[in-house]
Amino acid sequence: MPSLQPQSEEVPGPNGWVPVFWEPVAHTGERLMVGAVVRYQGQLVARRILREDVLNCLYGKKADKVESMIDAGLADLLIAAKFGMDNLPAGTFGLICGSFHATEPWSVSDALRIAAQMYSSLANIKTLDELEESDAPTPEAYNRRFSALVRKEVSMLRPELSSYFGQGAPLLENGELVRFGYCSARAAIHFSVFNPKSQPASLRDARARIWELFKVKTYASLPVAALVMAVPQDDDPLVTKAQAITLKRNITEIGLEAVDARLQLYPVASPSEGAKRVIEQG
Repeated sequence: MPSLQPQSEEVPGPNGWVPVFWEPVAHTGERLMVGAVVRYQGQLVARRILREDVLNCLYGKKADKVESMIDAGLADLLIAAKFGMDNLPAGTFGLICGSFHATEPWSVSDALRIAAQMYSSLANIKTLDELEESDAPTPEAYNRRFSALVRKEVSMLRPELSSYFGQGAPLLENGELVRFGYCSARAAIHFSVFNPKSQPASLRDARARIWELFKVKTYASLPVAALVMAVPQDDDPLVTKAQAITLKRNITEIGLEAVDARLQLYPVASPSEGAKRVIEQG
């Protein structure tokens, strides 16, 4: 499943995707969803997601030529997407674009998976799952984004607290400063995002932050040390049943570890909820 490379320059606009269909025989109305164009964090990506075995069944030895034709059409759409995703023109080689869906996926692969689940029963979901880890931003990238959104909310409500974001504190005598999401004379707070699609990495990140909070609270005798953790809402349609079960178990475990370290854990579903916790404790 080749991926057409993102445009090198940043393309402004909301995150989202456009499904791309192919009409093998013109004007028949018979269409296959073959791929999607994705805009994620200012970058554009086009990818063919139709399973190769489908084309092999339809075209036999000529399937590779059909794949190349579809990829060429997607490359044309990738260039056109630089000028806007709302009304992409019909592509070459019989490609037809659907409507733009503005969403907030976890990664490019997540956006492609959503598109496949909505429009196709012939997509290579297994390959998308394998690509998820390499495509997804690191936990630190998620955390920085969430922290920035919380800071924005706090700055609007309590601007005098904004200077405490991103401050550092030592964990032991003569130790190097460790940067916290929020650190004042009263409270040290870390921010994290628990991604249901990469839970082992999210779990490791949360545990590392709990350790840092425990150390700084002990060394500096702070009244408050807390982990504000962004989690999906209970009815999030992008979280599968299996992911939700594992997520609940992992959050419970993190909560027990926080209690054992005499810390506070605050699972929140939005930056505004996170801002409220900062204002309460900071």
